[in-house]
Amino acid sequence: MWFETVAAAGQVAVCQVCGADYELKSLDLHHTSYEGVTQDGEGAWVAGEAHEDLMPLCREDHEMIHREFDVRGRDFRGWDRRHATAVVVISLRRRRSDEATTMGDECES
Repeated sequence: MWFETVAAAGQVAVCQVCGADYELKSLDLHHTSYEGVTQDGEGAWVAGEAHEDLMPLCREDHEMIHREFDVRGRDFRGWDRRHATAVVVISLRRRRSDEATTMGDECES
């Protein structure tokens, strides 16, 4: 439903870390909050979250965010998921920017 809403609004979904413009269905949706996500009587997950609680990410960056949560979990103790996600996204963007700058410096040498 999220992808259809974005497309109907004439918007393009991009990874929020690397900014790559992907075909809509090739992106993952990361939950910045689990509010509205429930389990039915049979244990199946039912997604009823607000569209604002979903963040489009390429598979690689989605996996990196979850690895950061696993490795740095103690750093985020007491934080809500939205805040922790924002900090990790900013960290990954900076890391990519630093890597690109370093690669550029090496190419100029």
